[in-house]
Amino acid sequence: FPVDESDSDEPVMKHRRGLAMVIGHPCEVSPDEKGSSFPWRTTCAVLEDRDARLTLDGEGHFYAFPLPDLRRDGKLWFADFRFLSVIHEDWLTSDRRVAVLSPRGWQALQRRWVHYFTRVEMHLDDIADASLDAQGVPLHPDA
Repeated sequence: FPVDESDSDEPVMKHRRGLAMVIGHPCEVSPDEKGSSFPWRTTCAVLEDRDARLTLDGEGHFYAFPLPDLRRDGKLWFADFRFLSVIHEDWLTSDRRVAVLSPRGWQALQRRWVHYFTRVEMHLDDIADASLDAQGVPLHPDA
């Protein structure tokens, strides 16, 4: 948790500003669900692929979720799962938002996330099927 005061014997908290992606499940960050009782959000760093190492075919570099043309600059950006952080929801205001994933994009993110943490490669259709409630209604709020 953030500290209001710091002693000289304690480490100094430093933050580098930059882009980040909220990667918590929608239920965990929604104010209508669990998000109302826990204000902390898991994020990962979003970086530009300056070395042009990533491909959009989903092969290799499973720590990265490609975000092509994120800033409308023609460059490839990516969410880097190796650099996780937790921030307070107060930092996540709508004026700071750069983009929102579509329902299919959210499913692709889940696929990549599962693969990164478990090394199990799921088919996107299986994730899409799991994104429906018992009545077949999409769980994603924008679907």
